[in-house]
Amino acid sequence: MQFVMKGSLDEALKRQLKRMIAVESDKGMDPESIGDDDPLFGEQSPVQLDSLDLIQLSIAIYKTYGLKITDSKDARRAFATVNSLADEVQPQ
Repeated sequence: MQFVMKGSLDEALKRQLKRMIAVESDKGMDPESIGDDDPLFGEQSPVQLDSLDLIQLSIAIYKTYGLKITDSKDARRAFATVNSLADEVQPQ
């Protein structure tokens, strides 16, 4: 039996998500520059994703992990930070 940990504790998963964010947002950022608790949206965000980035990321998350996030409130919560997104992908 394989032990699966909560996403925010899984460094490999968070590295994958940071790479996905960097690629899908097409902002030319270094994935390593994205902090685990940095806000992904908004003016105070070093990443400053927008609604188009959210759509592209949602599609990539679905294709990669089979997780469909369609409700805007769920998306806002899930995509708040890398840690929140990792916990959404891998809840336990």
